[in-house]
Amino acid sequence: AGAAVPSRPPPPRWIPAELAGATATSSGAVDAASGRDGRSRGSSVGSTRAEKADTEKRTREWLYAVFFLLSMAQALPLTAIQVLLNRDLGLAERPEQVNKYFAVEFSASALKPAYALLSDLCPIFGRRRVPYMASGAFAYAVAMQFYARVHSINNLYVAGVASVVVFAICETGADGALVQLGARDEKKAMQMQAAGMLVRSAGSFTATALSIPLLKLTDARTVISLAGVFALAAAAAACFIPEPRDNKRTRERTERKPLGAFADAPLPFGDAEDDEEDLGRLLEGDREEERVGADGEATTRGRPRHRETNGREGRTFLLGMSAIAAATKRALAPFAPCFTPRVATCALFLFAYRLPPTSLVTFTTFAYAQFTLPAWGYSVMLLLSMLGGILATALYRSAAGAERATVRTFSFTLKSSFAAGAAVNSLCGLARLLVVDAWDGSRTPSAAPLVPLAISNVVASGGLMFGYMPIVALAAKIAPPGVEAFGFASMLFVSDLATTAGSALAASLTEALGLGSGADRSWSNLSAFIWMCALFKFAPLVLLPFVDARDGAEDATGSSYREETEEEEER
Repeated sequence: AGAAVPSRPPPPRWIPAELAGATATSSGAVDAASGRDGRSRGSSVGSTRAEKADTEKRTREWLYAVFFLLSMAQALPLTAIQVLLNRDLGLAERPEQVNKYFAVEFSASALKPAYALLSDLCPIFGRRRVPYMASGAFAYAVAMQFYARVHSINNLYVAGVASVVVFAICETGADGALVQLGARDEKKAMQMQAAGMLVRSAGSFTATALSIPLLKLTDARTVISLAGVFALAAAAAACFIPEPRDNKRTRERTERKPLGAFADAPLPFGDAEDDEEDLGRLLEGDREEERVGADGEATTRGRPRHRETNGREGRTFLLGMSAIAAATKRALAPFAPCFTPRVATCALFLFAYRLPPTSLVTFTTFAYAQFTLPAWGYSVMLLLSMLGGILATALYRSAAGAERATVRTFSFTLKSSFAAGAAVNSLCGLARLLVVDAWDGSRTPSAAPLVPLAISNVVASGGLMFGYMPIVALAAKIAPPGVEAFGFASMLFVSDLATTAGSALAASLTEALGLGSGADRSWSNLSAFIWMCALFKFAPLVLLPFVDARDGAEDATGSSYREETEEEEER
């Protein structure tokens, strides 16, 4: 009678706690009598795992399809847009106008955290990612139709900003889903981000190859319009992603218990539950006063009531302030992990890393202004640029895998990749000097030096992509669970903000050096401009130790895409 009952191990995650308790009570005798129940549970667990693996595989495949098609929709009109800007709208004479236009585009793209909040906190029909991917891709297809009909600078800004905004809404939803798939696993997150970038690069490469015959057969505006076809295909692919419904229970737990360094640090407004209790006491006090006032109305008639009125107004004011504080507390709780010392130091480094100006835009304007090459010929050059990006991404993925195999600290690998990225980007950018040296120096357009132009496109673009990959890896690593899209987009926001500032610096430097094809401009100082941009890339490396900053945010836990699928199946 006094025999000790052996303790049961905790149930696996895929078994709900309430069902586990019921099983422990009702089937203990059966388990002791035979192992049939255990064998059936093992079979069920195996099939459940297989189903989850299949669901994750399908999610990953369709998500990569969205990235591929969305990249095609973005890359197909790139050469056509350059033709539209530099030839149809005549901006080659004032290249700083092109720099300013792209600075405005980058500014609109820098608001990605705001777009990411839509998919993080505002689910549509219970789903956070798929609706925004589908609607954003559809809106981008519509925006490209307006872009193809631009005939003035004002219309150019409207169409350009609109296309960037809706594209960012779609992209942030897809980025959030990809971060969720690799949640809690640094190695897997690194591999998935590299694979995602390879898929995007492959989509850009395919679209650029397709743009060559299209530009040979039709005009630039038609090619811009055709980009909407692939955007519609991306919207359709997004609809096939088996996204689970939004798990409100997990979100409520996350809001009640801030993660990371904020786990034990209350926000300035105090505890929300205490605020609600204070509100209840204030309301109860007002009701009691009203009852007392009604009972003694006959005896207190004619007595001054200004003191009672002032007291009630004071309580009403406190009631309103407490309600605002409680609402603010709930609104800020999900974002607590995004405001930790580590996130701040990483953001500071990313800003410095992307701040140096680039010679890409000014060099592209120089190539269009000084060399005679058909539109499809520039598509060939852009195709070579995409090839350089694909090779650089594959090289980065291979190097990251080799580092992880020999170095035990992941942060060291990431830190090394930033140093290598800055060096490779700087040195590869000097390949543009081959084209400048091949130029005869005349103001009239001449035949394009095909070999130097091709080499510079492959090498310089590869350097840009190799230097950009560490940014994506760092953003994916520190994105907090629960607000994956917001955390990931916040790091890219800092990167885009620095790129905007860098574009403005490049525009000012271009104007100061007198670069351009106008009557009062020349391209004689272009070599000096390229050297300056290359040397500036090394300056941010003095802040490289910030990448190794640590705090409690690394131990933050939350629901991943797979876990939400599990809890959806449990319900």
